[in-house]
Amino acid sequence: MHFKRYGEAQGPCSIIIGTWDPLILWDINLIKRFCRDAKARKQKACVVLISPSPREILSGQRKLTYDCEQSRIEMMREIGADAVLKVAMSKKDLDRSASYFMHRLRRLMPIVSLYLGARQSLGFQGLGSQKTVLALCQRMNIQVTIFRYSYQKHLQLTEFYKKMETASLEELQPLMRRAPTWFKPETDRIRINWPQGLYLVQAHGNGKVQPGIVRVKTVQGKHTYFNWPANKEIRKIVFNTVVNEY
Repeated sequence: MHFKRYGEAQGPCSIIIGTWDPLILWDINLIKRFCRDAKARKQKACVVLISPSPREILSGQRKLTYDCEQSRIEMMREIGADAVLKVAMSKKDLDRSASYFMHRLRRLMPIVSLYLGARQSLGFQGLGSQKTVLALCQRMNIQVTIFRYSYQKHLQLTEFYKKMETASLEELQPLMRRAPTWFKPETDRIRINWPQGLYLVQAHGNGKVQPGIVRVKTVQGKHTYFNWPANKEIRKIVFNTVVNEY
């Protein structure tokens, strides 16, 4: 289990945990509410980002990623998070208990409050069930707030995620209500797991925005990637539409 923190979280912390992939409008509003509540309690708001998701780790298959990880982190910081803590797990880590996970987190920050979704667990089987997490937090003197929502809302979210599993990028954009955004990574070749083809983009850098086209290619029929533009000043790419998928 590896950790990387973006931003500072000094003092008592509230945390909220998720994969946040994709970062849908529901998640954005939820994080905003979490940040407001944390600051009203004079606590630091820290979002824990688990990447890749446990399902991807277990299946060994990568799903279509709408925004890059850095883009999601920056959006979380913009909407109020004092810090984002990225947690990278292995299959071995998934077999560990919620107790192991929470104690590892507490070594990194003074957690006093945990926000959970209405049906959220922190692991598989009994080791990470919500009942187990609630008992654990009571022993650790961590206050728990559960975000509850109606069964109708649960059905709406379930249906939304089903659509996202089969939707194309063009179909996803109106569902997400924003264009996919990718920031320049350490390497110039970016694995993107999108359909190969040509994509219209807006390239951002040095205060300028330039239109362009990005070609997504397949490597040995296994996964797709694109090469970052040669212009070193370009820091961010916003994908607009698919010109041609093939």
